[in-house]
Amino acid sequence: MAPRHEHARRGAARPQAGPRPQREEELAQRLRVRPAHHARPLLPPRAGGFAGRTAEQQHPDDHDGLPRRPLRDRGRGDEAGGRQQHRQRPGRVRVQRLHVPRRAVRVARRGRRRPGAPQPKAAPDPRGVRLQPRRQAAAHPLRDALLPHPQPVRLRRAGRPGLGAAALGAVRRRRHLAGRRRQVPARNGLVDGLGQVAVGRDAAVFECTACGQRSQKWLGRCPGCGGWNTFEQVPGEPRGAPRAGAAAAEPVALSAAGLTDAPRVATGIAGLDRVLGGGLVPGSVVLVAGEPGVGKSTLLLQAAARRPDLGRVLYVSAEESAHQVALRAHRLGCVQDGVLLLAEPSVEAAVAAARRLRPALVIVDSVQTMYSERVPAVAGSVTQVREVAGQLLELAKRDGPPVILVGHVTKEGLVAGPKALEHLVDAVLEFSGGGNHPHRILRSTKNRFGSAMELALFAMTDAGLEEIVSPSAVLLADRRPGAPGSSVAVVIEGSTPLLVEVQALVSRSGLANPRRVVQGVDAGRLALLLAVLEKRAGGRFGDRDVFVNLVGGVTVEEPALDVAVAAAVISSAADRPLPDDLAFFGEVGLLGEIRAVGRASERLREARALGFARCAVPASVQPTGDADIALLPLADVRELGRLLQALES
Repeated sequence: MAPRHEHARRGAARPQAGPRPQREEELAQRLRVRPAHHARPLLPPRAGGFAGRTAEQQHPDDHDGLPRRPLRDRGRGDEAGGRQQHRQRPGRVRVQRLHVPRRAVRVARRGRRRPGAPQPKAAPDPRGVRLQPRRQAAAHPLRDALLPHPQPVRLRRAGRPGLGAAALGAVRRRRHLAGRRRQVPARNGLVDGLGQVAVGRDAAVFECTACGQRSQKWLGRCPGCGGWNTFEQVPGEPRGAPRAGAAAAEPVALSAAGLTDAPRVATGIAGLDRVLGGGLVPGSVVLVAGEPGVGKSTLLLQAAARRPDLGRVLYVSAEESAHQVALRAHRLGCVQDGVLLLAEPSVEAAVAAARRLRPALVIVDSVQTMYSERVPAVAGSVTQVREVAGQLLELAKRDGPPVILVGHVTKEGLVAGPKALEHLVDAVLEFSGGGNHPHRILRSTKNRFGSAMELALFAMTDAGLEEIVSPSAVLLADRRPGAPGSSVAVVIEGSTPLLVEVQALVSRSGLANPRRVVQGVDAGRLALLLAVLEKRAGGRFGDRDVFVNLVGGVTVEEPALDVAVAAAVISSAADRPLPDDLAFFGEVGLLGEIRAVGRASERLREARALGFARCAVPASVQPTGDADIALLPLADVRELGRLLQALES
C-alpha cells in the first residue's frame, strides 16, 4: 500500500480505517462555522440556504452575499460534547465581525486549503460571468461596508479580457455612491457607513530638497538639478479633500476680460519702486531673497513705515518675536500705528488675520520658517515651502493685497526651497552685498509687471538702508588714476546705465596649470577672452595667472563688458596704464570682431555725465549730437592693441 501522503498528492481517496455506520447521520447534521464567542446554538442549513430560513433563524453574522458551499463533516467524538474541531474544504468561508467607526461590517475570510486537495470548479452564473472560487469569498471590508448586499467579484466575461478584482470593486463602489448621491472618495480614501470621507494619503515619496523633483525611490543624483544626495523621504500628498472655496471658474474671452486701472502701491523707497517697475501691483506676490544679515528685514520694515497714508500693513514675523521686531523698529525710527505685527509661524493663522483685517500690504518674514498644518513636515522642507507659498498666493489673488515674501538662499546663492517657488511668485528680487562692504545691491531677476535686471544701490548705515542716487559716482569714487590694469566699462543694468571699474592683474605663474580667478565676472567668459587674445591678437597667457575683479562687489553678466576686460588684461600684461578719461563698451566674438550692443546713446550720455571725454565703441556705433564725447571705433581686438599703443605714445 502506498504511503498516505502519496494518496493525498495524487488526489486519490484516502484508505478508510473501517466502516463508519454513522456516516449518513453525520452528513445530515452539518453545521455552519461561527466564531467561538457566540454561545447561541448553531442552526443546521435548510434546503433554500440562508434565504429560505425564517426571520428567527437568521443571524447577522451570516454572509448572504457569498456562495453557499458544502462544509467538512464533523469528526468523531463531537456527539459526546467534547471540543469541536472543524476542518475547512477549499474555498471555505469563515464569517467574522469587523468593527469600523459607527458601523460593524461583516467580513468573509477565506480559509486555508488543505495541501494536495483538488481545486474546486468555478461556480456557474446565469449572467455569463465566471467566478473564481478562491477569490469570490475574499471580500474587502470597504466593499462590504458600502454595499448593502455584498456580491461576488466579477472577474471576466467569456471571450473578453476582464479587469482585476480591485478595479471592478472600485467601479462598483463609485456607482453605488453615485446612486445614493454621496461624494465618491478619492484614491486611498475610506468611507464609513454614514457617508463621511476619511481622507487618505499617497504612499511616501522621495523629493529633492534643491529643486522639488519627486521620485518613487531614493536617487543619489537628482535628474532635475543634478545635485547629489539631495533626496529626502516626504509624506504623500493628501487625497480626497477638496480645498475650501474651490469653485469651478467659467472661461471668458480674452477680449472680454476686464482691465482694471488700479494704481500701483508705492513703497516710499524710490530704488525699491524702480526695481519693481513703478511700485507694487495689487494682488501680486514678490519674493525678496538674500543672504543672512544682508538687510532684507530692515528694508521691508522701512518700506512698511514709509507710507503712513497707505493704510494698515500686516507684518508677519515667523523668525523673530514681537519684542525683537519692536527693538529694531525703534532703532530705525519705523514705529507707526498703521504697522500691525503678527509673530506667528502658522500660515493658516496669518491668512485668517489678513482676511479679517484687510491690510493694504502683507509682509511675511520668512517663507522658509512658516509652516502649514495641512502638511505633516518640518518647516523649511520642500513640501512645506510649496504649500505655504500656495496659500499666500491664493490670498493675494483672491483678496487683492500685495504680498512680499522674504526668502533665504543656499550656500550656492540660490533661493532655498523648490524651484517652483520662483515660478509661483510674480517678481523675484535679489538683495546682495554684506560682509565688510557697506554697499547693498537690489536687483530684479524676474518681473511680470516691469523690466527685469533692474538695479538699485543702497548703503547700510546705523539708521538703516539709505539709497545711493548716483551708483556710478560711488563705484568710481576710489579709482586710482594712472594704474596699469584698470579700465572703466559702461554697462546697462535693467534700465539704468552704470559705470564700473574693471581691475586685472596678469603675473607669471609657477604652476603647471595657471590660475584664472574672477569676481563679478563669469569665469567662462574670461577664458574665452584670453583664448581670443592669444589667437587673434598675439597674446601669451599660457604661463600667466590672470585675476579679474569688478570694484564695489557688483556682478555684471552683460556682454558689453568684454572690451573693458580685454583692455584691462592687455594693460596689466604690458604694465602700461590706460587714459583716465577713456571708457569702453562692446562685445568680443570668437573671430576677434567687436560687436555692437544696444542702447549706445544712453551709455554715452552716462559716461559724459561722469566726466569721460572719450569712449572706445564698436565700429558700427554712430555718433549722436546730444552726447558731447569723442568716439574711438574698434573693429576687432587687433585694433584694440594698436589703439592702446597709440594712446600711450
